[in-house]
Amino acid sequence: MRAQTNVAGLALVAIWSTAGFATAGDASQGIKVSINGVDVTGLTSQKFEGCTVAFDASGNIAIDAPGYQVKKVAPPPDPVDKPDTAPVPLPGGKHYYLFTEAKNGKAVGDKYSVLVNGTVIKQFESSDETLVEDINAHLKVGANQILITAVKSDGYSGGSVKDWFRIVVGEGHEEDNKAIVEKTLHKFTRSGDLSEPGQSAYTLKVQ
Repeated sequence: MRAQTNVAGLALVAIWSTAGFATAGDASQGIKVSINGVDVTGLTSQKFEGCTVAFDASGNIAIDAPGYQVKKVAPPPDPVDKPDTAPVPLPGGKHYYLFTEAKNGKAVGDKYSVLVNGTVIKQFESSDETLVEDINAHLKVGANQILITAVKSDGYSGGSVKDWFRIVVGEGHEEDNKAIVEKTLHKFTRSGDLSEPGQSAYTLKVQ
């Protein structure tokens, strides 16, 4: 991999320093290529002008390229694996869910954040499609503090009391890869006529 940038008339060629850089053909023949003393064996899709090319007794190629600065840089780091947030088993095999209900939710014009024990676990808007999510991964045995906040989105232009959006915390189980909610534990409902921010707090006890 390489990147080329022209800075004040000087072409900078940056080369990722990696063991797999040489091509199969070059590696088998043991031929090395260098530009201004920097090993660039296997470099592809690059053009240099006004250069002097020299071959040594072993067939290695040395290129003198005035006006070009060549250096190796570290390759981009590998992506960091995201932590496993799969539902975790809780006493009694219980599952706790966050789900939404709405009637013309777009007219409500809210943006929501759901926090569990002080950490934001979900953000969405009243215009989004119905949400059903297992929140076991964010819970612990004992008391869990759930806070739901609502603020108006930038495009809110006023709605009606007949328009509403509801966030529900419920208890249930999973069956055939589907969430079965058996008990409603907490509700937070916002109507379209509400123009001020709002919030709702609930303590979920897992035993």
